[in-house]
Amino acid sequence: MIPRLRPYFDHKELLAALRPMPNAVEIFEQEFARLFETKYALTFSYGRSGLYALFKALGLQNAEIIVPAYTCVVVPHAVVLSGNIPVFVDCAHSFGARWKGQLVNKAGDAAIFGSNISKVLSTIFGGIVTTDDEEIYQKLKNYRTRHFKQPSWRKSIRRGKDPVSQYYSEHTINLPNYPSKIM
Repeated sequence: MIPRLRPYFDHKELLAALRPMPNAVEIFEQEFARLFETKYALTFSYGRSGLYALFKALGLQNAEIIVPAYTCVVVPHAVVLSGNIPVFVDCAHSFGARWKGQLVNKAGDAAIFGSNISKVLSTIFGGIVTTDDEEIYQKLKNYRTRHFKQPSWRKSIRRGKDPVSQYYSEHTINLPNYPSKIM
């Protein structure tokens, strides 16, 4: 049995995380986009950060955002933090799910996948936004580059030891290279 909030990584995955691979995130993003049949996938260190950047990229302000009834506090937090009202396509637990023959992440202009420690696909930290819209992609990429930083190794280790604690600031957003190498 997998303990709650403790993903299992075997020795091969852990060794892969230690190997130098400067373009691991870009490779992961390309493969993720291919797998989910979208033109673009952009990683973030948290799902909340991806949501926040997506709301900003879409220019949403004071909009009512429908969120899942069963969710964690970070979803409405990102909605409120971005100046909107919680009332998108949240794919955190639907990797590969289809509805009427179409991947669920294709239902809107963009979709968000969480890859945090408690998700189906874990990178310890993480969130991935997918879109076919180049304008949304460029806005997300620019926003991520200008406003956010990567979590540190130390923060990642602490997160692995005590995943329930909140070891992040609202402006930590880039997915570091090491979790993406263990995918």
